[in-house]
Amino acid sequence: MRKPNFLIVGAAKSGTTSLFEYLRGHPDVFMPGIKEASYFAGGGGRSEADYLALFRNAGGARAVGEASGAYLYLPDTPAAIHGLLGPGARIVIILRNPIDMAYSLWGHMVREGFEDLSFSEAVAAEEKRMADPKFPYRSRAWRFNFAYADRARYARQVEAYFRTFKKSQLRVLIFEEFFADVEKGFADLCRFLDVAPDYRPDFKAFNQSAVVRSELLRKFLDEPTAWKDVLKAVTPAATRPRVKAWLKAMNYRKQRLPSLSSTERERLWRLFERDVSELEVLLGRRLECWGPAPSNAVSANHFASGTPSRRTSSEQHDANPAP
Repeated sequence: MRKPNFLIVGAAKSGTTSLFEYLRGHPDVFMPGIKEASYFAGGGGRSEADYLALFRNAGGARAVGEASGAYLYLPDTPAAIHGLLGPGARIVIILRNPIDMAYSLWGHMVREGFEDLSFSEAVAAEEKRMADPKFPYRSRAWRFNFAYADRARYARQVEAYFRTFKKSQLRVLIFEEFFADVEKGFADLCRFLDVAPDYRPDFKAFNQSAVVRSELLRKFLDEPTAWKDVLKAVTPAATRPRVKAWLKAMNYRKQRLPSLSSTERERLWRLFERDVSELEVLLGRRLECWGPAPSNAVSANHFASGTPSRRTSSEQHDANPAP
């Protein structure tokens, strides 16, 4: 049984679905049909054998991998990956302006029917929610999907991978840079994975922001009901995932999230600025494409939330964080 030799580990709402879709069509790459296997993040009850069975059809593919956005956030995950896949596993991380990542994650949770608070209310409630032992039972979803701000503080998360794997095994992509020149970015990623860099997929966007057309249908698809049990009894098991995926796709209408005000973006940037400085030190480079101001640097056809512009000189900060 083959083991994966690369993983896309996050961050959430930062283009991981697009990377997954682009790569799984590559003739030198095998990725299973499902995204978010999440084995190293708890795995939904999967055993190691169940997880490795996802790759049973990998054949002679040079690169065998999967994509699970939860892997970046959980502190024990890098060691778990290293333990099963070994030090030679290649790790792909893609990071997005923390303002846009947090806002997009909130939009996703609203779309899925799990979040009732406004974005500002949810960020304000985040620390209390995470500390509440009863919240996971009330939330009806993975509780860390409500950690909008904390999941967008990347320095600690990336550092855990740097401590566990050699830097040569890690590729940290910046969302805004990658999708500003996606052909070049994808070719570079293929070289990192040691597969042919001249393959060109359809570089369309995946998993864009959307709104629900029918809340009744969403609940029917996502929540247990007696009717679902009846339909399962008469629908072949192999057909069910395709039918559900088709119905979910039909039930969503693509729609950009409303733009955050400049005041709100400035307030949010203050939450993330120190962490960005620490990340810059860790990566050994400036992240000039991040900041509080939105930009059209990446086509709106690709992703739903605005992306940030280069910081002005008055907004730039010392890359060396204060002790």
